Amino acid sequence: MTPTVAELDFDTVRFNVDTQPEFRERLYERGIELLEKSGLYKNDHQREAKEKVAILILTLNPFPLKEKSPGKVMYIRKIELIERVSIVRNPKITIPRSTWTYEDPIPSIRDTITIEQLETDLDQFLSEFIRAYKLGNPNKTKR
Repeated sequence: MTPTVAELDFDTVRFNVDTQPEFRERLYERGIELLEKSGLYKNDHQREAKEKVAILILTLNPFPLKEKSPGKVMYIRKIELIERVSIVRNPKITIPRSTWTYEDPIPSIRDTITIEQLETDLDQFLSEFIRAYKLGNPNKTKR
């Protein structure tokens, strides 16, 4: 079976972290560091010049439950690659769709989420994408 990330040029992928605003920059920078260490991401002019045709969205989002469960949060963890996909019957029509996903099957309910927990989850979920990418693109990660 061919991984869905096979033949993906990571230079055409934009990375985004969906989380609470106060953690977004720190988690984004950590994610970029992990992608750089893996060989997928290189911050250079060649990468910047390429059109971005896909987005890798890492969601680490704790939502306060307020009235329903005071002091608790619902925590959603997932990472997905969104690409424009052509419809077979009319290839001129493209729609954004998730072509690769790794996620918790259901959100969890927790007391709190610390930045350290978010960082641990970022490492775990982004590592799953990196592993899948390297399996599908064994010759593309030697930068």
